[in-house]
Amino acid sequence: MGFRVVVMFSDSLMDFTFTHPAYFGIAAIVVSLCYLYCSDFTKRDKIIFCIILSIGLISGKSKFFGFFVISIFFIFFFDVIRQFKFNLKSFLLICSMFTVAILVSWNKIYIYFFQVIAGDASHKKDLIARYVLYNNFPEILKDYFPFGSGFASYATYASGEFYSDLYTKYGIDQVWGISKSFHGFISDTYYPSLAQFGVVGVILFILFWIYIVKKAVRLYKSSGYTQSKHIVIVLIIVGYIAIECTTGSALVAQSGFFVMMMLGMVLSDMQKETMAYENLQKSINPP
Repeated sequence: MGFRVVVMFSDSLMDFTFTHPAYFGIAAIVVSLCYLYCSDFTKRDKIIFCIILSIGLISGKSKFFGFFVISIFFIFFFDVIRQFKFNLKSFLLICSMFTVAILVSWNKIYIYFFQVIAGDASHKKDLIARYVLYNNFPEILKDYFPFGSGFASYATYASGEFYSDLYTKYGIDQVWGISKSFHGFISDTYYPSLAQFGVVGVILFILFWIYIVKKAVRLYKSSGYTQSKHIVIVLIIVGYIAIECTTGSALVAQSGFFVMMMLGMVLSDMQKETMAYENLQKSINPP
């Protein structure tokens, strides 16, 4: 009986891990973030986090390589700069982070956004589907200004299941992966789906993430710069969403549910700790 359980568990684990390499990277991200959230954020904890996260490099996904660089940067960024000050030092550090992240992800960036344009991706049909969805995104924003084409009309699972007329209108209903007979790659990106909500939706999406980052920074400052772990987790999650949404529906996938719940937990913790810090300061220095 015990042997059967081990075999069943092993088979399930193998299926989860190797059905798609991205799952392995996502598993590493989930486990490493759980560890970081429960840790004391000591140097030892940071190193263990990096080791757990590095296991995801086995997936070989360029997106993960870029995310790994950004995560390592944020983990050790606050050892160098304890306070948010936009100066030459912080500017150079941020530029270095983006440069390295782009370099390690350049292979996929080139394939997704340059190779298809050059007509050199006929052997990768899924890339054509993604490119077509991105290519029509600005046109839909323009044609359906300002509120977009509406729910279930573009680049989502529902738009393929009930097949939106929009694909016929823009002449992309015969593209492999987007066609009515096979639309397996119709929801393989997230950013193009924002065309459903128009320019207003795109602006609100960007403002939401700006609000999240600004709120986290404000709470970090208000607590006397004592919540380094929390601000790091917030920035890592924002980085994950920004990268994953390029070629995946992160916000409506299981990994998206996890990181968004963790984001809420972290911000709630920051709010509580900030209130406790402010009350302590008031008791020490009464008005």
